[in-house]
Amino acid sequence: MKNLKKLLKQTGWWLFFLFGYVVILMLLNYTRLFTYSTIVKFNYICVSIILLIFGILTGRKCDKKGYIEGIKLGSIISIALLILNIIFLRTFSLKIFLYYILIIISFTIGSIIGINLKKAKK
Repeated sequence: MKNLKKLLKQTGWWLFFLFGYVVILMLLNYTRLFTYSTIVKFNYICVSIILLIFGILTGRKCDKKGYIEGIKLGSIISIALLILNIIFLRTFSLKIFLYYILIIISFTIGSIIGINLKKAKK
């Protein structure tokens, strides 16, 4: 139960930051400062960086096997986004599937880095 609460808390924080990030992207698109294709590319890069940072924070909190925590949380976030995608867009393509794989990989790499940073400080 304690692990589930920890997972939900971390997932909630990530979704909170994602919501704020989406609002910023929406404002950039609304003001037409950038083209749509530039915003899409910017989105992939920023989401990967955000997930890498959250993966590092997750890895620093776990005791061992950071990659398992990264895969677990990355999968939870991917499933949550997949459900939202199916509810609102009702589409699924190879591009979307690769995006979810990118989410899992970014979170896993961040967790691996985080657990190694924790070990380096000891």
